[in-house]
Amino acid sequence: MKVKLNKIARIRSGAYIKPEQSGDYLYLQIKHFIDGTLDRENLFLDIKKENVSESHVLTPREVIFAAKGDYNFAFVYTEDLPPAVASTSFFVLTLKNENVLPEYLAWFINRPDSIGKMTALNNGKMMISISKQILGDLEIDIPTIEIQRKIVAIASLRKKENKIRTKIEMLRDKMIEQQLINAISDK
Repeated sequence: MKVKLNKIARIRSGAYIKPEQSGDYLYLQIKHFIDGTLDRENLFLDIKKENVSESHVLTPREVIFAAKGDYNFAFVYTEDLPPAVASTSFFVLTLKNENVLPEYLAWFINRPDSIGKMTALNNGKMMISISKQILGDLEIDIPTIEIQRKIVAIASLRKKENKIRTKIEMLRDKMIEQQLINAISDK
């Protein structure tokens, strides 16, 4: 079944709040992500509770979509993360029912053909900025929950495999480099 995104999720813009030295909430920005993955090492609470409308605070299972910049991606906000507010670089997607897993929705949006369809509608602008209308009109294939769970599990395993492969390649390069250095030192 294909359904437009705006039929299965409420879409709202992130908020503009001036970050401070310390605070009660994390102001989630594009800089907190590396290739669509949250850089958990560099998170700190930098906005004060009194400066935040409760309606802007992210809740677990919401999907944030980076709509501005060279790299567009979707990410699921989970309960293990600090309390946060998404910046204006993001749209926040709140699912309207339980028929779609947020992890599946993020996976579907992150597919190259989904991103490609949306960026193609950018009308040749230099700075990529996907509008709420373009995002809302994206057609989402919705299989059964069981199939969604399987897709999410396989995608997660593939991501882990890629990380391991990258680590192996890095270690192999280090080993070869060390062997070359040792060959020079032995003479």
